[in-house]
Amino acid sequence: MLRLLIIAVLSSTSVQLIAQSDSTRTFELDLEFRPRFEYRDGYRSLTADSLKPAYFVSQRSRLNLNFTQKKFNFYFSTQDVRIFGQDGSSTANTTLGVFESYASFPLGSRFNIKVGRQSVELDNGRLLSRANWNQYSRSHDGFQLNYTGDKVANDLLFFYNQTGSANFGNDYPLNFYKYLFIQYATYQASKSVEFKVLNIVDGYQGTLNPSAIYARATSGGRLSYEGSIFQATVSGYFQYGHDNSGRQISAYYVQPEIGFRKKKFSAQLGMEYMSGDDANNPDNINNSFNTLYGVAFKFMGHMDYFTSFPNDVKGAGLINPYLFLEYKLSKKWRLKLESHAFMLQNTLYDLSSNALNPFLGIESDVVIKYTISNEMFFDFGFSAMSASSTMGFIKTGDYRKTPIYSYFMFTWKPTLFRAVQPIK
Repeated sequence: MLRLLIIAVLSSTSVQLIAQSDSTRTFELDLEFRPRFEYRDGYRSLTADSLKPAYFVSQRSRLNLNFTQKKFNFYFSTQDVRIFGQDGSSTANTTLGVFESYASFPLGSRFNIKVGRQSVELDNGRLLSRANWNQYSRSHDGFQLNYTGDKVANDLLFFYNQTGSANFGNDYPLNFYKYLFIQYATYQASKSVEFKVLNIVDGYQGTLNPSAIYARATSGGRLSYEGSIFQATVSGYFQYGHDNSGRQISAYYVQPEIGFRKKKFSAQLGMEYMSGDDANNPDNINNSFNTLYGVAFKFMGHMDYFTSFPNDVKGAGLINPYLFLEYKLSKKWRLKLESHAFMLQNTLYDLSSNALNPFLGIESDVVIKYTISNEMFFDFGFSAMSASSTMGFIKTGDYRKTPIYSYFMFTWKPTLFRAVQPIK
């Protein structure tokens, strides 16, 4: 099928190798091939004597088509994600699907609109991310309107979900948002200082009252300083409105971080502080901050113990001091060390009504990256955790045993075909 597509494009037009401009159109076809071997012996949950390690290979294959003409752009990405051997030697059920499919075009000199299925990555990805580590990744259906000025940029995004083309009603029983509205603005105060504002409103169909749509709002931003050697940033968000059970929300998140970068070495020291419910003062207000549609792998350790808030901490909130160290061994080799010290933000009791120690454990991650070219690279990761008895209460398994997680991933992203043609 791919061969026929390329032949059709080549035979229908004469290809000329000329520079891209408003008087030309560009057709580009590329792929991504990403198999990943994983060894899990305590990934996401503690291990035990009765449990055996799991090891498997998952594979993501993407074919991406990009067409541009006079600033009009159409992008289409289809992907297949599978586990080696999950269908035996014959595939009964297809896993091929559409990851992205959108069109974008300008509205004047400052505005641009994008419509269709699209991935979204805003700020540092903590609240809105394409979640690239996940083999399936994440995308949304809707549109966005972008404004770009000299120092100010502002994006408005709106996504709406429905289960099908119904004749009556808009019932949406899935545990996912019914609508999602995002406003994201950046202001470049100077070469080194940047200020960002992010407002998110997502509406969920009520679990107890399906006829109601409850809105949850998250508002905040980030102030960043970017120097040649030192960097510093602080972000904060307040969450309010109602959850999908109708309970009032009052929660917050703070992330301060400082960084150092000199030649081949860089370091980041920071902390995530997420509010939670206090078992000493129970009320009908939800104080647990939810990280919405962001990425956890980048911030909370590679073992993914805290990816679903507030369930993964039983609603008690989380404090995550972290230290990231990275060293470029050579042009091709890179070494990264990450360390996290997890603890509960609020009081949590065990089944005997005893207050638990807030300390959860320490996780250490090692990542080695080898780059063959801009299109091809390898990643190796190894993670281990020293867990506390409180972690044993939150996660099933034996906290006295050391959880281990490791992976080896190969990524190949070549451009298969690119043609630039004049518009007649």
